[in-house]
Amino acid sequence: MNIKTHYSLKDFKENYQIDYKEYIEVFNDCSEMQFVIENINHYKICLKNVTYLKSTSGHEHIETLLTGENFMKDVIDKITHKEYLEVYNTPRKRLEYTFLNILDYLKSLSIKTKNNESQNHVDFLNTNIKFNVSPTELIELTKSLIENGNVKGKQKDIINSFARFFNIEVNNPDKLITDIKKRNTGSETLFIDKLKSSLYDYMTKETKR
Repeated sequence: MNIKTHYSLKDFKENYQIDYKEYIEVFNDCSEMQFVIENINHYKICLKNVTYLKSTSGHEHIETLLTGENFMKDVIDKITHKEYLEVYNTPRKRLEYTFLNILDYLKSLSIKTKNNESQNHVDFLNTNIKFNVSPTELIELTKSLIENGNVKGKQKDIINSFARFFNIEVNNPDKLITDIKKRNTGSETLFIDKLKSSLYDYMTKETKR
């Protein structure tokens, strides 16, 4: 898991941008909203590790009910750490409050992030940009990017995202892909060839100037 655990709300806020920057260095296509969701899931598990303990009568007797990927050794070690116990008489309860506060902050952050992303999308759609692309051309372009490894994810999700981006209704994309595959030899990539020719003509003209 690439989400860091912070043990105070203040520490979480101070390191949020640093953590996000490091996260997208690993997951390049991750949006901030996805990062927030990953954090919410992470701190829900942290909270479970604190609340699912069998006993807190003595740190040597603490035992968790969680196993597998839900078990977080770092959180349990934090509760049972001698220095931490000397500072806080009720370490489990303190961490419980801390993780609850972080989750509350993340929930408000998710609403803010979602609103910002929605507004950016609306601002983009409200521009004077017009896309002159047919559904078949869009599928040809999208499928090329997928097969070349430029776009990662489920094909259906990628096509839907591109359709929304270009504000084009694409009905039955599977059929369009099949139609493209059935093209005659030499006509397999009509739109891609058209784009290549247009760019080549532009570059030729610029070179002659």
